[in-house]
Amino acid sequence: MRNFRVVGFQIFFIVVLSFLHTRTPCTCVLSSLNQSQLRTNLTPHSSIFINNEDDWDIYNFPGNGTLDDPYLIENYEIITSNYWGIYILSVPQKFVIRNCFIRAESRGIRLYNTTEGAIVIDGVTIDSVERTGISVMYARNVTILNCIIANGGLNHGIYILGQNSVIVNNAVSGYHVGISVTGGNALICNNTVTNNVYAGIIADDGDYYQIYNNTCKFNPTGIYVLRTSYTNVYNNTCSFNSENGTRLDAAHESNVYYNWLEANGLFGVVLAYDSTNVQVYQNVFIDNAGGTSQAYHEGPSNITGHNYWYNTITQTGNYWSDWNGVGYYEIDGDAQSADLYPLFSFGDLPVIPELEKPIILVFMITPLLVIILVLKKRVEMV
Repeated sequence: MRNFRVVGFQIFFIVVLSFLHTRTPCTCVLSSLNQSQLRTNLTPHSSIFINNEDDWDIYNFPGNGTLDDPYLIENYEIITSNYWGIYILSVPQKFVIRNCFIRAESRGIRLYNTTEGAIVIDGVTIDSVERTGISVMYARNVTILNCIIANGGLNHGIYILGQNSVIVNNAVSGYHVGISVTGGNALICNNTVTNNVYAGIIADDGDYYQIYNNTCKFNPTGIYVLRTSYTNVYNNTCSFNSENGTRLDAAHESNVYYNWLEANGLFGVVLAYDSTNVQVYQNVFIDNAGGTSQAYHEGPSNITGHNYWYNTITQTGNYWSDWNGVGYYEIDGDAQSADLYPLFSFGDLPVIPELEKPIILVFMITPLLVIILVLKKRVEMV
């Protein structure tokens, strides 16, 4: 059964990538949104509030709320003094929010206790909300992609409390936390998170996170993983953060590899708080300035916690710009760890083709497969 679920997710991942390749990548500069360009051909609309099935008829959105024909909230400009731009709660219908510009008092989009089916938020720009750009609570199978969320305030650019989420190709800047996911079974990739107050990406309290190909710069911590198991952090760029590139607290059975970790104020990677069975290998550490080494390890040592700063099978470690080329590379911290196989060069580090990356994320995929195929068909018809 477990093998069947893994194969199922691999199929799902391929479908997601094929859909994303039909879209224009998000390459916007967040510090100065070109709002006139972003809001072209949008229809002004008041804030949207849906908390029962009859509300869909009031708004007269296209679709019928099924998997093959979800309600479509599309091409609206919502500028409001209300607390939220779009607020949907406790309804079973399927829906898509696409190509909207939102500016509201407290939250751009808030979804609460919505359907167990698939929800997609695609190509939405949220600017200058006081608290959270996109808040999703107690909902499963949510996909957020191609969104720009900037100039925010107290809380999160994207916040998800629930399982089976996909957060792909978004750009988030100016919040307390850029992207925060609690619940596990999440794929977080190709996002750009910059200039957030506490952290770029947080994965908290759950299993099976895949965090890769993200760019995290100018945050205190680029990627922060805590209370998780079976998490992979790979192919990310975590540079110029004021504290740490990547930090793992109470992480288990996880891997950190092929990341670029440069010029972070403290350490490239911190491994802490009773993390066990974690391997950190084939990363590039350049000029991270926290201590006598570019990484920090507190808690169980290699022997008691089975944490290693190299791949135990291939016996390949990491590239350290300050390694003198002789002996081990010692890691700061009370674990008294070391990279036993430091690399002389990062020029030969492997590049992983997109569809060959190891995927262990497992969850029920049928609703997302259907809705993504429907969306792709609609895009091709336009």
